[in-house]
Amino acid sequence: MSTRQWCGLEVVAPEDVFIGLGGDLGQRDLVKLGDAAVGNWHGPPQIRLDELRTHVCNRPFVPQRSHLIKALDLVRLTVDSPPETNLRMWTIAVGLPEPVVHPKIYSSLLNRTVEPDLGYPDDLLALEYEGEHHLRSKQQWQSDIRRDEALRAEGWTVIHVTSKVNYQQLEAQIRHHLGLS
Repeated sequence: MSTRQWCGLEVVAPEDVFIGLGGDLGQRDLVKLGDAAVGNWHGPPQIRLDELRTHVCNRPFVPQRSHLIKALDLVRLTVDSPPETNLRMWTIAVGLPEPVVHPKIYSSLLNRTVEPDLGYPDDLLALEYEGEHHLRSKQQWQSDIRRDEALRAEGWTVIHVTSKVNYQQLEAQIRHHLGLS
């Protein structure tokens, strides 16, 4: 088992954590772990996705290697939080097309690119997961409002998702917008 330095502490290397926990985690949690390792959740990525895949595929005696590889196929770069991963994995589980993580949309209103959490660019539909910190932070709240206004000005529909969402209604709403109902 290898270690790395993180914040001045010696910690287990991300590939060893991923491989070590792989047999004990279900697919969704393993994807969340992978998203966290290759994403920007609390600082820069801990490992590149291709590097993580190489460790899983080439290391001898990896228990449940196929389970790990299936999860890696669903790991995405730039995911910001576990709820985003959960929402994306839920869309796949209910048979919806997988949304794009942080699609880049140029906003003429803001004169810059905005990136909703998840989106269906061909259908101009954005999914925004709103945790409680979005309400508690006035700065975050204002930023969210500006982003939503910018998306709507470009013709996008924005659906807000919280921990209290009714997933049946959400699925119906997404299916309707995508023309799948």
